[in-house]
Amino acid sequence: MFNLYLHISASTTAFLIGIIVFFFKIQGTKIEKHLYNILKLSLVITAVTGVFLNLVYFSAFHALAILTMVNVPISIKELAKGNQLKHNQNLFENYLGLFIAMIGTTFPLRFIGIRIYNDLLNIEYDNAVKYFYISMIIAVILSAILYIQGKKKILAYSKYTK
Repeated sequence: MFNLYLHISASTTAFLIGIIVFFFKIQGTKIEKHLYNILKLSLVITAVTGVFLNLVYFSAFHALAILTMVNVPISIKELAKGNQLKHNQNLFENYLGLFIAMIGTTFPLRFIGIRIYNDLLNIEYDNAVKYFYISMIIAVILSAILYIQGKKKILAYSKYTK
C-alpha cells in the first residue's frame, strides 16, 4: 500500500510542478532549475513505483513507465551536453505521458477509477462509464491544449537562450 501512496504522491507532485514549469514564465530563474530537478525526480519515482503496482500483466502504463525511466536520463544527458531545448522537449514528452496515464487511471474498472466514481462521487458503474466518456472528451481537448501550450513554451525558451 505504501507503494501506491508514494506513486500517487509523486505523480501529483510531478503534475503540479509541470504546470508551473511549462505554463508560467519562470525561464532563467533559479527556481526554474530547482523545479525541473524536482520534476525529474518525481517522474522517475512515479515510473519506478508504477511498474511495481501490478506485476500480473504488462499494460500500456508499464510501457509509459519504462519509457519515462529511459527518457529522463537521456534528458539529463542532453542538458549536460548543453542542449537545453532537447532537454525541455524530453521532459515535456514525459509530462504529457504522465497526463495521459493520469487520465487512463480514472477508467471506471481500474482501482483509482472505482475509488473516484463509487466511493468519492457515489456513482453507479453504468453511469460512471457515461461520465468517463464525457471526461475523456474533455481530457482529449485538454491534452491538445497542453501539447500546444507546452510546445509554445519550449519554442519560446529556445529563442530566449539564443
